[in-house]
Amino acid sequence: MLPTFSGSLFFGALRGEGLVRCIVSDTNPSEIVLVEKIVSDVGRVRDVVQGPDGFIYFSTSNSDKRGKAREGDDHIYRIVPEY
Repeated sequence: MLPTFSGSLFFGALRGEGLVRCIVSDTNPSEIVLVEKIVSDVGRVRDVVQGPDGFIYFSTSNSDKRGKAREGDDHIYRIVPEY
């Protein structure tokens, strides 16, 4: 569903409050080619998974007394392609 992200590794940033994409070299698995924050301003990203539908899902957790809880926090998000 997201061919642009094929071969990417994703992780959540609790303190950095966002979703980070990491690309590892095709020829050297210990070499990181790119690190980029692809989602910001959603709060503390707690978990990231690829769903059975091929989309990337991630959840936020700001009401655990460590983040800055705002009204309407703690969601599950889905990354969808832009056409």
